[in-house]
Amino acid sequence: MKESNKSVELLTDELLAQVVQPLPVVDVHTHINGQDPSAHDITEIVFYHYIVSELEAVGLSSAILKAAKSVEEKLDLFLKNCKQLSNTITFWCLRRVLALYGVEVDAELTRDALLHANAKVQATHADPSWPSRTLAETNHVSKTALTLNITETIPHFDAKTFFGTLRLDDVLSTVTAGTLRQFGVMAGKKLKTMASFERVAAEQVSGFAKVGGKALSLSLSPDEDYVPAGRAKAAKLYERVRKGASLSHHELESLHAYLLELFAGLACDAHLPLQLLLGVQRPLPAQAAVAIISPRLVTRYALLFHKFRDLNFDLFLAAAAHSQEAVATAKSYPNISLSGFWWYGFSPPYIRAMLTERLLALPAAKLHAFFSDAYNVEWSVGKLALLRRELSRVLAELMVSHYISESQVPDLARALLHDNATSLYKL
Repeated sequence: MKESNKSVELLTDELLAQVVQPLPVVDVHTHINGQDPSAHDITEIVFYHYIVSELEAVGLSSAILKAAKSVEEKLDLFLKNCKQLSNTITFWCLRRVLALYGVEVDAELTRDALLHANAKVQATHADPSWPSRTLAETNHVSKTALTLNITETIPHFDAKTFFGTLRLDDVLSTVTAGTLRQFGVMAGKKLKTMASFERVAAEQVSGFAKVGGKALSLSLSPDEDYVPAGRAKAAKLYERVRKGASLSHHELESLHAYLLELFAGLACDAHLPLQLLLGVQRPLPAQAAVAIISPRLVTRYALLFHKFRDLNFDLFLAAAAHSQEAVATAKSYPNISLSGFWWYGFSPPYIRAMLTERLLALPAAKLHAFFSDAYNVEWSVGKLALLRRELSRVLAELMVSHYISESQVPDLARALLHDNATSLYKL
């Protein structure tokens, strides 16, 4: 066993350096601002929202975080508390981001070192070539997804580096009278009826596809079932929402299900895949959001997958507990693929378990290994460092266990990091 473990460790390092590290990568989900994609200063790196949630988890209140105004104040606050996070994988990723700015991975973090790095961050933010250099040239990220809101005008961005996915939440899973007004104002139309909403929705999705958009994206609540409703009922519920009325839980399920089928049909017509982000419950008290273990989280949509069998669905899971259900569903429906390792599942034990399970159970063509969920290009790099290492580790374990051969590894790694996403998203 010791010899086997040693072989895996050595092989992991070898695969990482010789096979996985040089491969091109597609990042299929981020929250990067395409018009302003890099960090303005060091605080946008050390206070990435995963780090903030961990700081809050050990007692640093959001009020104290907000009260710190200057870079120096914020760094002092970070340094005072960061040792409590030094064991987490998010902190490991942070050290790889800081390495972009000359902060040695194993060096102690100091105020002077971070202030020196801050000057470099500010300089790279002012350099328009930095996003493409740090992504494509240095880290081989060929394309990065931008999450664009359907209630907002599509912004201009560098199409050589980025591609657009259109987020539907504001007009579907979290639709309100306010978001409907915003959608109408953006489109220059009055949305007084379901018919008018349907026309504008069709115009926006088809227009998005025509200007190079690559996918629709949607987060669905784990506490709602998929309960298809007829159009007449949905139209009445829409009218009540538009006027600011509250709907019961069952009524919301019916309206959301109708709108989900509406946009699934539009995505199918526009030949765009639909990303479904499953398993996050929000908001909770204190505006928290957690991964929920919910019965039939994936299989509740089986009728949707069957009804829209010409539409490709790309599933994102917030919790590893749902991975087997997702694998079994993807094995039953040819139009389902599984993407990356999200939020609470973005940690070595979960990545290894889910990736191993998926590789042994599903054709590799149905798998995409990476999305960063990053808010700036720097954090995409930090998370990619972890994913590359864990992919190398899993491939090494499968080789040592004789489940795959050495000759399979380069093609598998390239498919998971680049080729499958390139094909699905037509990049």
